[in-house]
Amino acid sequence: MNVNWKTMLVAGLTVCLAVSLFFNGYLYYKLTRPLEHYSPTFFSFVWSSEQQNITEGTLYINMTFERIGENLSVIIKINDDDYNALYDWFDIKPDALFICFDFNGNDSSINLNDTVFCYLLRPDNTTVFGNFVDLELIAHFIGPSLSLDDSDVHYCTFKPNEGYIFNCTFPIHGSWGWSLRKILSDVVTLRYIDVGGSVYISSFHFGVDVS
Repeated sequence: MNVNWKTMLVAGLTVCLAVSLFFNGYLYYKLTRPLEHYSPTFFSFVWSSEQQNITEGTLYINMTFERIGENLSVIIKINDDDYNALYDWFDIKPDALFICFDFNGNDSSINLNDTVFCYLLRPDNTTVFGNFVDLELIAHFIGPSLSLDDSDVHYCTFKPNEGYIFNCTFPIHGSWGWSLRKILSDVVTLRYIDVGGSVYISSFHFGVDVS
């Protein structure tokens, strides 16, 4: 039986080339798909010492977004240099993180001219989800009229040389009794409040598919 080694070699090389082209094409497809189909995504916001009164040096807010099942995982790191939580209603106003998703289906932005629904996340792992005034203008908005509950969406830790780490898990499609918690697009806005002042992050796309 005569074996045409040249033909077999050509056939083998053809198969290898076809496999290589397939994987190269698949890699190109993965790299060029729209950002919203990928997770996790990372964002960093920076304020100099002249732009804020929260830290003596530069303030950083770093955020990671990732979809895990039907939840949106958000890790928020804030290098605040001191811990301040409210121990009673007559104490000074505490550190607090306000985060508002697109609960109204605006898709491209959150209308801050209207009252918005958002989460108020505190460093003592209590929270409020409710109706708040304009996040762009809000200073401190907390008092006896608000009911603080143990948080079902975040856990916060504080390290003296690193600041706060808010580990959050938000239900994308809402939860029982909380239809207003539905996250309708990848748009979010935040305000972080400290005794010395606050910083605001206008609405942006965090780039994770929440459909």
